[in-house]
Amino acid sequence: MGSLKKRLLPRLNKVIAHSPRQEKFHPYYCILYFMNELCAKTAVELRNLIGEKEISAVELLDAHLEQIELTNPSLNAIVTLVPDHAKEMAQKVDHQIARGEKPGLLAGLPIAHKDLVQTKAIRTTFGSRLFENFVPKENALIVQRLIDAGGRWQRHGWFAPESC
Repeated sequence: MGSLKKRLLPRLNKVIAHSPRQEKFHPYYCILYFMNELCAKTAVELRNLIGEKEISAVELLDAHLEQIELTNPSLNAIVTLVPDHAKEMAQKVDHQIARGEKPGLLAGLPIAHKDLVQTKAIRTTFGSRLFENFVPKENALIVQRLIDAGGRWQRHGWFAPESC
């Protein structure tokens, strides 16, 4: 996080300096200001970029992981982050595309879902300390359908699926 903070702090200080009251901005507005360009795109736009080889699935994942690193300390939205698993899946998608294969419709897109939905081998707490170490042995139906469509997980959070 050190290099990310060093890179973004001057921008934040500039924004605060130009604020009429020179007060700290609410974290939500700071997040919007610093949002990575890729994280602001729709799933359709991202899928087209990946399909046309303008960006790789790994590049897209890295952009989202950087955004999580920047925003999650103040939002506390991500309960379980699985970057290694996501990186492995992104590399598989990139290899499939390089070989000329057509991966699933969601292939290469980062996916997050509420921590209430069981995902095989990924900690699912159901928002309760009673389940803080629960790791499901099978996927919920919606998770299985997303996987069948080429989806890959990078995190469990307190929100619905989205592209960033």
